[in-house]
Amino acid sequence: MKAMVAVAVGGALLAGGLALSVGEVWGDAKAEASFEDEVKDLRKDMAFFMTPAGAYVAVAQTEAKNHVFFGTGRELYRQRVLISSIDDEDDISILFWAPNHARDGAVESDGQDWSLRCGEKSVRLAPVDSDERDVMVATAKFHERRFQRAPYVLARNDRGEYFYVDRGAGPSKTSGFHLYLGRSGKVTKRKLRWVVSDSEGDVFATKRGELRVKRDETGDPAIAWKPRGGKKRAVTPLLTVPIGQNSLLIYKELGVYENQRFGTPCDSDTEKAN
Repeated sequence: MKAMVAVAVGGALLAGGLALSVGEVWGDAKAEASFEDEVKDLRKDMAFFMTPAGAYVAVAQTEAKNHVFFGTGRELYRQRVLISSIDDEDDISILFWAPNHARDGAVESDGQDWSLRCGEKSVRLAPVDSDERDVMVATAKFHERRFQRAPYVLARNDRGEYFYVDRGAGPSKTSGFHLYLGRSGKVTKRKLRWVVSDSEGDVFATKRGELRVKRDETGDPAIAWKPRGGKKRAVTPLLTVPIGQNSLLIYKELGVYENQRFGTPCDSDTEKAN
C-alpha cells in the first residue's frame, strides 16, 4: 500500500499520514466574496485538459487545496472538491461532487498522465498545448458552481410517497424553498402558499396540506404531514430519510432534477460542457 505524504485539512498543510483536503460547504459567504480574487491568483498555475467529448477541465494546485473547473473553452465552472490526495509516488486524486454517480467523480494523475473518472468509468484527459493554454488563461471566464440548489428536508410515509424540500444555495442568493411530493420517479413540485422557517422548525403550506418540521436541540428533525381539511384530519408522522446517505435517490431517482445538468464533468457519459 502506498504511503501518503501530505495532508491538507481545512486549508492547513500537515505532514505525514493521509492527504486530505476538505471542500467548501454550500453557501460559504466569505469564500464566494473572494472568488474573483482567488481566480486571479490561480490562473497562472492552471493546467488545462480536454475530455474526449471536447469539453475542458482546469486544475490548479496550491498548498492549501486543489481546485477544479469544468466547461467550454470560454466558460468554466468551479467544482465542489470533496477530498484530494497525493502519495509518495506523486499519484494525485481529486474527488469532486458528482451527485448522479454513486462514487462521485475524480480527476486523477499517475504522475505523468491525467484522467477523469465518473463512477466506474475513466477516460484519459488530453493536455492542452501551451499556445491554447495561454489564450484560455487570458480570455476564459470563470464562474462559481453552476447548480444553485441544495437538499433541505427528505421524508416519506408508509405508502412510499416522498416529501422533499430543497432551497437555493451559493452566490445566486436565491433562497426560496421548493416542495416536491410523490413516489420515486414521479414526484411533482407543489406551489407553496406560505412558509415559516425559524430556529424551532418549518412549515411548508400547500393547497393539499402542510409539511411540518420540528427540530430538537441537536438539530434532528421530526417531520409530519397535516392534510388540508380541518381539525378532523389527523397529522401523520413521517419517516425522516437521511440526506447524506441518499444522494442518488435525491439527484437521480426521485425525478426532481430529471434532465438537470449540474455543471460537473460527470453530467453525462460523454462529459459534455453545454
